[in-house]
Amino acid sequence: MNMKNMIYRIKRTTLLGAACLTLAGCADFLDILPKDMVTEDNFWDEKKDVEQMVFGCYAAMQSDAFISRVLAWGEMRSDNLYNGTKIQDEGGLYEIMRENILSTNAYTAWTDVYNVINRCNQIIAKAPEVSMKDPTYTSSEVQATIAELTTLRAMCYFYLIRAFKDVPYYTNPVKQEDQVVDLPASSFETVLDNIIADVEAVQNNALKAYPKVIYNTGRITQDAIHALLADMYLWKGDYQKAESYCQMVIDSKLAKFDKQANGASSMGIGMPTLMKHEDDPTRGYPLYPNHQGGNYYGNAYNRIFGEGNSMESIFELSYDPTGVAGDTHVENSAVGRLFGEFTGRDKSNAGHGFLAPPDVLGSDLKNPTPVYFKKEDCRFYENIVSDQDASSFSIRKGVYKDITIQQNGSDFRASSMSGRSLLDANWIFYRLTDVMLMQAEAYANQMADDGSEEDAELLKKAFYLVYAVNTRSFMGNTSGSNKKLLQLGDYANKADICNLILKERQIELMFEGKRWFDLVRQARRDGNTQIVRSKVQPKFTSSTAGTGTLFVNMEALYWPYNKNEVKLNSSLEQKPFYANEAEGSYESTK
Repeated sequence: MNMKNMIYRIKRTTLLGAACLTLAGCADFLDILPKDMVTEDNFWDEKKDVEQMVFGCYAAMQSDAFISRVLAWGEMRSDNLYNGTKIQDEGGLYEIMRENILSTNAYTAWTDVYNVINRCNQIIAKAPEVSMKDPTYTSSEVQATIAELTTLRAMCYFYLIRAFKDVPYYTNPVKQEDQVVDLPASSFETVLDNIIADVEAVQNNALKAYPKVIYNTGRITQDAIHALLADMYLWKGDYQKAESYCQMVIDSKLAKFDKQANGASSMGIGMPTLMKHEDDPTRGYPLYPNHQGGNYYGNAYNRIFGEGNSMESIFELSYDPTGVAGDTHVENSAVGRLFGEFTGRDKSNAGHGFLAPPDVLGSDLKNPTPVYFKKEDCRFYENIVSDQDASSFSIRKGVYKDITIQQNGSDFRASSMSGRSLLDANWIFYRLTDVMLMQAEAYANQMADDGSEEDAELLKKAFYLVYAVNTRSFMGNTSGSNKKLLQLGDYANKADICNLILKERQIELMFEGKRWFDLVRQARRDGNTQIVRSKVQPKFTSSTAGTGTLFVNMEALYWPYNKNEVKLNSSLEQKPFYANEAEGSYESTK
């Protein structure tokens, strides 16, 4: 879609596209006036109008196009994903898996992300005007609305710069069809600095919790804002601020844990426990235990991904499991199409999706010295499905609703699973273990690597965070000096602990749209592509992309601008790395 048509689409869908979301119940704002009479002049009149438009932003993020790009930009090019079933039928996906990406690839299109950005821009501009017309829309509520939408806008821009590096940046709403956003790309650093400043300026105006809502993970709260700020500061390289914002989230989760433990609040989904290393001086971290009882495991997965909106969650898009065929409820068709072939609204998974784990990942447990997983790590069985002879692999996380892992002597297997419909496959943007591992990364990158006492203390803090996440997923007896648990003495310097954190983030957050961004962030620190080359190349075979020519420089880590965007936006120039691509050829990115 060209830029002018994109802006026209944004204009129409922003005015007419408010949607029903489960986080607030159903209310069709088109009942206010007949469709042909709803205009900008008579719509922005009362608080209810603003609320409907806010819900429309979340609905736009639930779309297949938006979630597909979250997956594509954050995960597909990493060592976690490779060719699944019939991927050749989806040419754009197939070429991404071959690392042969042209500007004509559909996944380079950013229209749906800018659509959300412009919705946010419009609401931020209009909310103060509505408060002048509707006295029930108080000043503090207006400020909370602006904080919420500023954060959603920042999150969208954060995805764009991590995928494309430099992107057009604007914060004013597009109001008319002929108002084309004809802007050059602003630098990664400029956009990052701006969105950090925007979110920091409004963070205290956001709500800590929404009233009369059981779960507060489906909308932006202060916890979500602090998680986003921590993530953005990691990319900026300000590790002290990243550490600080992570701690705000952890402290908030501990306060919620205390409240629930004291019986003042019950979310009806079980109780976390405080996980920590025995020498960790902190209180620990409120994580769900993995043990279900007896020889059975999988409790944490079922709480976080099965039931959803768990106490560990910080921000997730909630899909509605109560929908029926023919209604207006939104499906997470992106996860169904890419990870698993769902057969319908009320049907369970029917097979592999277009994407699958590469063989090197799926067969890891058979290695004499596994690279990724110990067999006692429940996350292997929660992330990956293998056939009986372990020659074919598919994705289990997000595709299956409930998983039980059974221990039989020294062996483990997924003994029971239940599929899910497209209507209850929530998408999690941030959860507690993600933030814990971000804080570990922040601690590790403050190390001077000089053998000082300060370095030793930073290494310990980072290790204790990883230990809590890792140990939660260990199956079997953890008492005594179990050498299968992580040992602090095995990590002597900055490189050791940084490699541990990167590995733990891969295992813990596998298939959650994080891995490629983690690799690119490390590559930016290193100033070269070696970390990406070393991690990603093993998934390729001699029959696919030439491994010796992948990721030749830093620009290869980012996506090209979509051809139509470059054609219509006279101020947007294709990146030099992609400027000479041959029409119809997929050889340009090597």
